[in-house]
Amino acid sequence: MRKMLTNEGTLTTNPKKSMKEIENFYSDLYAANEEVVDENRPFLQRPETPKLTDEMKSACEGKLSVRECFDCLQSFENNKSPGNDGLTVEFYKRFGIP
Repeated sequence: MRKMLTNEGTLTTNPKKSMKEIENFYSDLYAANEEVVDENRPFLQRPETPKLTDEMKSACEGKLSVRECFDCLQSFENNKSPGNDGLTVEFYKRFGIP
């Protein structure tokens, strides 16, 4: 990146200043926000919030098999790309496990 617009609205070509701006941006973005945590606490601590059974937990453990992935793919809409590689569902269905 050769130029960057800083938070102050000035254009900089200084790489160190650019790196500092990027650091500040991501530090602010991922900083803990206590207001949001406190706001969500009552929801997360409700006794009626459903919990996974031991059987459900066990079903979520381990690696996904190719068959499980292919079975899930059958529920996808055609002419859509399920990932960010741009390949469509039809491609995966054609070259996947039958």
